[in-house]
Amino acid sequence: MKAILLSNIPHYHHLAVALERAGMLERYITANVLLEDEQPSALLPLYWKRKLEGRKLRGISRSKVRSIRFPEMLQRVLPRLHLASSERSNWINNHLFDWQARSYVEECDVFHFVNSVGLYCARKAKRLGAITICDARWLHPRFHSRTIAEEYARLGLPRPETGESYEDKNLEEIALSDYIIVPSESARRSFVQEGVSADRLLVLPYGVEVDHFVPAPQDDSVFRVLFAGTITPGKGIHYLLEAFSRLSLPHS
Repeated sequence: MKAILLSNIPHYHHLAVALERAGMLERYITANVLLEDEQPSALLPLYWKRKLEGRKLRGISRSKVRSIRFPEMLQRVLPRLHLASSERSNWINNHLFDWQARSYVEECDVFHFVNSVGLYCARKAKRLGAITICDARWLHPRFHSRTIAEEYARLGLPRPETGESYEDKNLEEIALSDYIIVPSESARRSFVQEGVSADRLLVLPYGVEVDHFVPAPQDDSVFRVLFAGTITPGKGIHYLLEAFSRLSLPHS
């Protein structure tokens, strides 16, 4: 079986390596990346050197990797130069990355792509006879948009535009795909609620580096709660804080 993986998100390097080890990887199309024997340019600021070091791709033959760099550069530079909003820059990145990646899509058995950057590529892959898998990463776009709007309204906050400009593209990718990977059972339910057949949905929870993230020994009796995530209404941290306050747990 031959698989092409398309993603501009660095942690999908793990999936690319897993496919390579299984003997299935035909091509990995990604964004800014350092191959195993490469070093970041000495001209780059320290922040970017560290960022690229964190994206180093190990264990995959150079011949199988296609790195598309320009769209992400635009995405990051345009807002800094006040030439486009962050939302518009994300829109440009999603469409341009997808459009440029099409030339690297060839005949394969499976085409696996990340939602929002794979519509044009997936269309080509389907024409070539591939099974298409969309990695949705989140709730169904319509369900998510509606839920977020309700949450911001409940809190009396102005709703951000994040993701709205390319929601239609996300929906087209979902409709086009043979299968959709979602990260949780609640995400699966949101897709079913929006009319997606359960037979097309595959639940694959996110993994973790268990060699790096391990429970630390506790040498006191304090009950601690840790929140890891962005501080936004969509993550629900306000409910966590409310629950913690109501419980009034001693030694917490």
